[in-house]
Amino acid sequence: MSNATRLEGPLWRWLFLRHPAETASPQGYWQHWSVAFRGSLGLVLAGLVGIVHAFVPAVAPFYTSTRVIRCYRGLLMSGRHQAEIQRELHH
Repeated sequence: MSNATRLEGPLWRWLFLRHPAETASPQGYWQHWSVAFRGSLGLVLAGLVGIVHAFVPAVAPFYTSTRVIRCYRGLLMSGRHQAEIQRELHH
C-alpha cells in the first residue's frame, strides 16, 4: 500500500475532514483552518494582553473581554456550534 493510498483512507478523512463537515454549516478543510487559526491566534493575543492587564490595569482595559465577546459572537453567527452553546449555557 502506498503512502498516498493510506493517507486517503478513513483515518485521513477522520483527522482532517470529518469535523469541518459535520455541523449544520459545513466547511472545507482550508476554510475551517482559516477560521480556527485566526480565531485561536486572536484569543492567544487576548490572553497575553489580559495577563499584562492583570498586573497593570490601565493597560488595554476591556481589550480581552471585548475580544472574547467578538469571538463568541462569531460562533453564534456561524451557526456551527448551536448544540455546544446550548449545552454550555445550560450546564
